[in-house]
Amino acid sequence: MNILTGLAAIAKIFDFVKEHKNKWWIVPIAILALLFGLEHKKYTDLSLRFSFEIQNGDKEIKKLQGELKLKTNELAAIKIQGNRVVWLTRTVPGGPVTGGQGPYVPPEGYVLVKIGENNQPQIIVQDWGFTFHPGISIIWSEKFLPELDVKFFFWRRWSAKAGANLEFVDGGISRHIDDFPLCSKFNNVEIQGVGGMSYKGGMRLGIGLRSNL
Repeated sequence: MNILTGLAAIAKIFDFVKEHKNKWWIVPIAILALLFGLEHKKYTDLSLRFSFEIQNGDKEIKKLQGELKLKTNELAAIKIQGNRVVWLTRTVPGGPVTGGQGPYVPPEGYVLVKIGENNQPQIIVQDWGFTFHPGISIIWSEKFLPELDVKFFFWRRWSAKAGANLEFVDGGISRHIDDFPLCSKFNNVEIQGVGGMSYKGGMRLGIGLRSNL
């Protein structure tokens, strides 16, 4: 998609919102669905890269050697930095090197390293599961509303949550934005879409931002 096509798509979205103000909620749902589709495609395309070891002499191994600086007498070097984990290993000092890069590590997940009988490390990235992370949100639903919520499940950058504000209780889906342009340092900020029941009766929908406390 080139820049002109992207701008045209954005213009059409704004035109839709102007003509169908009572159906504005379709836009955030469509955006979340698009992001989910792109996320699934990205991880499908890269799944093989995460599961095989890069052989000694490859360009990526040389890049990792420059980054991790594995010495001749060392068997392994593992680097965990933010949401990224990379490693180099060998079975004997001075032997051939293998290495790899793990998948995205969400703030709710963790990295576990185990050393086997052959001194080879096993790197396990927990990028999905149940959790309990209280958070604070700001939601737009006819007006801006502060909200307290709890995240109870995560899958890579995506999470399921439940929350309550001054006008309704809701459930929703959120996504970390640290892979968006210019947002790499905001690893604790998420966009979200929510829906729930108003205290006065009737359905309420909203979009907004949240952060783990």
